[in-house]
Amino acid sequence: DDEKDNMDKLATDFVSKQENQCENEIAIFWDIENCPVPKTLTTSDFVKRIREKFCSFGWKETEFIAINDGQNEKLNNELHELRVETSLSVIGRKNSADDVMKDKMNCFVEKRSKPCTLLLISG
Repeated sequence: DDEKDNMDKLATDFVSKQENQCENEIAIFWDIENCPVPKTLTTSDFVKRIREKFCSFGWKETEFIAINDGQNEKLNNELHELRVETSLSVIGRKNSADDVMKDKMNCFVEKRSKPCTLLLISG
């Protein structure tokens, strides 16, 4: 048990140091209308996989935004519980999600004072 406690402490210390030294920040922009959650996964599992793949090992998530039409209340609630911000596209307007996505990305970049990685998930 002491060995397990030591390993846990080492892992915690490592993660803490990585977070404090982190200069690699990532913002995730997800066009959920054009790239929906795969049918074989839950929304929670999909978001978890994205975070595990792109927001670990020294990468700090600064924003996670999903663009959708807002009509799926269950999805909106799930995203909220997962700390994914949602932004609404205009129903019936061609390329609305793309326009909202570009606007959100531009606003994000304009307010940044240092480099950051943007991850765009779209179809």
